[in-house]
Amino acid sequence: MTTKSKERKYGLAEYSRFFVSSFAGSILNPNLFLQSQAQGFGQLIAVALRLLEGPAEAIPPRRVRTPFDGRWKVLNGGTTKQSSHSWDLLSQRYAYDFVVEGDDGRTYRGDGRRLEDYHAYGRPVLAPADGVVIQLVDGIRDYHRPGHGWVDWRTRDIRGNFVVIQHDEHVYSLIAHLQPGSFEVREGDRVTQGCVIGRCGNSGNSTEPHIHFQLQDRRSFFLSIGIPVQFSRSIVERRAPGVEQAAERRYVGVVEQGDYVEAASSADTGEEDHGAPPLTRVGVRDLFSSLGSCGAGVVLAVVLVRFVAKVLGFVQS
Repeated sequence: MTTKSKERKYGLAEYSRFFVSSFAGSILNPNLFLQSQAQGFGQLIAVALRLLEGPAEAIPPRRVRTPFDGRWKVLNGGTTKQSSHSWDLLSQRYAYDFVVEGDDGRTYRGDGRRLEDYHAYGRPVLAPADGVVIQLVDGIRDYHRPGHGWVDWRTRDIRGNFVVIQHDEHVYSLIAHLQPGSFEVREGDRVTQGCVIGRCGNSGNSTEPHIHFQLQDRRSFFLSIGIPVQFSRSIVERRAPGVEQAAERRYVGVVEQGDYVEAASSADTGEEDHGAPPLTRVGVRDLFSSLGSCGAGVVLAVVLVRFVAKVLGFVQS
């Protein structure tokens, strides 16, 4: 979940920090190590279950409102393999990361060293549709070093503070990286579309304050398959490559990486153009991809166990 802004260009140093801190977390932090294994094996189970159900049917999109008010930018996410947040992680295939930019094109004020410098930090996060809060995790700190590639390798959950809302029998939304202590709902609460859930933070695996949003077909983050998203009554600015000014502003249901999106007000009278994302199917290719992820996880686990065994042997000698 690295971020790039107009002024702060992420280069080798920032990407190196992201890799080092992420790798350190997956090796030295037992919680993150287990979660990385759960992601790989969970996706394998999810794909296998889907294939066992019979001929793979296309995953239909679900229409919801944006989980925020105001104008936000799609930092990561899209409907194709090239633009996807994480194409080979099926639960996050149609996930989005949203940030807020100022008039200068930056996501922060000043030098961006403080969390409060970021335009997204502390902004309300809203329920995308009616539903029931079935899972909520709070109490995870906001990482205090935003904007330089570092992530909190000591966090106990990659999602940070997050909420899962059940909207239908097989439709759940996950909103992650919220501010600790900002939740205005509890598990078991029934929420209505647009009500305030909490506030944007920088908890978990996050390089700067942003919202991670996805729809999934099961409660479990690790055992689910992502659902394509259509944002209802949303206005999108889409910029042509290499063009600074907004190329077009229109109602649309599907957003891609680099788009600016905001919820349309009742006063907006533009015609709705709910473009549908290309329907995808879970297939054998996804099964092999999941097997590859599991294999990598097993190798990492074996290497880690052998390293720990050698260290303990050295200490005892």
